[in-house]
Amino acid sequence: IANQQNWSELRMHGNMPERRSYHSSFIFEDKMYIYGGLESKMDLLILVELDLTQLQDLEAEEIENRHSCMWRQISQQGKKENCPGPVAYHTSVVYKEQMFLFGGNNYAKTVQTYSNDEKNFTPLYSLNMKNFSWN
Repeated sequence: IANQQNWSELRMHGNMPERRSYHSSFIFEDKMYIYGGLESKMDLLILVELDLTQLQDLEAEEIENRHSCMWRQISQQGKKENCPGPVAYHTSVVYKEQMFLFGGNNYAKTVQTYSNDEKNFTPLYSLNMKNFSWN
């Protein structure tokens, strides 16, 4: 079949993000981001970025040989109360220049500090994607 498309594994070099599950991923300005998730029953609060424009000019052989594409950990800013902290089982979406994170389980913040009326409250967090600051 002409134009048959196949999946292939992209093997990057450099600092790889930890293996994880129950994370969220999203695209913003030609970059792929991964936030949170679980790794060995531990929540992750890091945000990592992969510049997808680096993949456009690579030949299949170069991708397989791990050339030029690297993950980068992004430093986040903002007040502690504005940050979701380590979170898994959440979802995120980008609108304009904001990434919105909703739901999930933040084990660090769910230590039975809620009253009965607040147990069903799920905060919505916002991250400015230009300066990586939690609002």
